[in-house]
Amino acid sequence: MTMKNYLLNTFLLFCFILQFLISCAEPEPTKDKNGILLFENLKTESKKPPMFFKGEKYTGAIVKYYGDGTLEFEGSYEEGVKIGPWKYYHEDGKLKREETAQPSEGDYHVKTYRRRNGILYTELIGKGEDTIHFKKYHHNGTLGQELKNDGKRLFQKWTSFGKLYHYDSEDSIVYTMNTKTKEFTHKGLYENGKKTGFWFKHYRNGNKQYEKTYVSGKLVGKAIEYYHNGNIERIWNYNELGLLEGEYLSYRFDGSLFVSGQYDHLGKKTGIWLYYNASGQRTGLKNYKLNQLNGYYEDYNSYGVIREKGYYQNNRRVGIWYYYDKYGRLLREVDEGESS
Repeated sequence: MTMKNYLLNTFLLFCFILQFLISCAEPEPTKDKNGILLFENLKTESKKPPMFFKGEKYTGAIVKYYGDGTLEFEGSYEEGVKIGPWKYYHEDGKLKREETAQPSEGDYHVKTYRRRNGILYTELIGKGEDTIHFKKYHHNGTLGQELKNDGKRLFQKWTSFGKLYHYDSEDSIVYTMNTKTKEFTHKGLYENGKKTGFWFKHYRNGNKQYEKTYVSGKLVGKAIEYYHNGNIERIWNYNELGLLEGEYLSYRFDGSLFVSGQYDHLGKKTGIWLYYNASGQRTGLKNYKLNQLNGYYEDYNSYGVIREKGYYQNNRRVGIWYYYDKYGRLLREVDEGESS
């Protein structure tokens, strides 16, 4: 073999090896029978868009199939980001979800479908990360819920027969209606996005849940909350500044009085506060000034037997304090020191 032939053969062998290595390093991309690139060929740097193909942001159609060969989804990318219509399917071929994306506008539109009958289930329109319009449908295809949030919030609910029973707008009335009795179970009013006027709400069993009055979003006047059984849970009073002022009452589930007291015009506890057990026996007496314990104090056990008594000044015990055993017999007297 001449030197010339040797060098030629060596060069050809080198080219063959190089081509083989290149083919191993960059396998030929797989496509479906229609020549559309399979999703498995795309890569991402952070498990989120953009999607890359051969080191470049991918632009073009894409498809993916289930293991049995049925179509899982189809769509398109532009510069590695979803664009235009996308469709997703169940294993049985029924339509599962549709998406329409406009990345240049930051908009997206998503529809989902019920698997059993293929009827539209939800519909969502968004911009960026915000949902500006959402709809949810009943099994028979009628609209069940709608939420709009394009500058002003609006939320509505319908029965499967098309009867509107809940309406909530930040610049309008809010109500929920019992679809059987046709009575309001929740009602109020917004003005300039703030609660105003009389508001009430009922539990599902028809009993009241609360009654409150608002002015420009602040509670004013008397506010009452109720237990499920219809008994009052708490009664507050608010001044024109939206601060607690006046009498405060708290009750147990059975209707017995639990706590009674007063708030000053600054919304702070003041005067005598009394505490009771379920039998109506007093379990505590406390004197407050500006939310601090000031004055005579008594504490009883759950059976109404005295445990200790004395005086406070600015949350500090002062003077002689008396301590009792569980039968109410005096155990000791302790001098807590002079008032400051």
